[in-house]
Amino acid sequence: MEVSRLCNYKCYWCFLDEKTDSLQEALELEEMIAHIVEPMAKLGVFQWGITGGEPSLTIDKTLKLAKHINNRVKELYNIKPKIILFTNGYNLSNFAHLYKENGITSVQVSISTGDPDLENKLRKPPKGTDSFHEVIRGIIACKEVGLKVNLNSVISHDIGFGSNIDYLPELFDIAAKYEVDVFDLSLACPSGEAKKNNLMFTKDEYNKIMHYISTNEHKLSKNTYYACPCDNLESGRDICCGTGMIEFYIDYKGFVYPCNNLSDPLLRCSDKNVKEVDIGEIWFNSSLLKQLRDYDLYYVSTECGTCDYRGFCVGSCVAKIWHQFGSFNLNKKPDYCYRDQFEKGGYDYESD
Repeated sequence: MEVSRLCNYKCYWCFLDEKTDSLQEALELEEMIAHIVEPMAKLGVFQWGITGGEPSLTIDKTLKLAKHINNRVKELYNIKPKIILFTNGYNLSNFAHLYKENGITSVQVSISTGDPDLENKLRKPPKGTDSFHEVIRGIIACKEVGLKVNLNSVISHDIGFGSNIDYLPELFDIAAKYEVDVFDLSLACPSGEAKKNNLMFTKDEYNKIMHYISTNEHKLSKNTYYACPCDNLESGRDICCGTGMIEFYIDYKGFVYPCNNLSDPLLRCSDKNVKEVDIGEIWFNSSLLKQLRDYDLYYVSTECGTCDYRGFCVGSCVAKIWHQFGSFNLNKKPDYCYRDQFEKGGYDYESD
């Protein structure tokens, strides 16, 4: 759930293409509770995500929302819900204890590079804010109060601000030093800002990324769950994606989408928001969600399924397939594909 669309950073790989809103357009806390939390809690939901924008910018709303979810789920089922907060790290060290006290169980915090100067250059935080040390201090504070930490890093190429590819070893160092619970290293999904900035990779970049990953994975603690950006597919399945099956996404206005990377107006699960139609009705009866749940439709052609670049091209992400090829599957090899370009020497940025 987006508490608002406000964000104070300007990351050029953001999955959103618009990160400011009139707060008057965002659902009020009482509306979120009445139209999202209450009906979904009664349906048995016990894993929740709170995001933005940047949720620390509306800290009172964020904390009250988390507290209500925590109390309501415990009241209904006598279990503590899992509540993850997605943050850019702003004020995390100051707010970690408040997040913990109000029921949040884990924090996903984003960092781009192990170089403080480049980190600030890439993420463009507000003047006077050091985004790198905000994250480091935040990780330490979260660990001290007992919050689980998911460290998220998006790999992106240089569009004029620098690239974090050559700093992947330092990212592994940070994940290892602080023994984060999850290290989620991902390739930029071509949605939102990332789509506008055409964040694809050349063959040289691909080879560098694979080299850095293979030579640094050993650094991680055995207690850290590591999500590799170029993993092969789930055994026996062509696409392993929870979109529409175990998760969906609700924006700050109350419109529902299959996932955050599919929050395109063309992909609304209903033309009405949660104030206008029951969210349970959307979850169970959305034609789009039903389509995504027809798992056996989502095969890939033999050529794509056995391609060496499959993990790098779309992996098992429905959103990447849709944004790159305009479909939810790869039953047919696309006319313009990564492998063809790599074999020619690299991806052509002009051939979008």
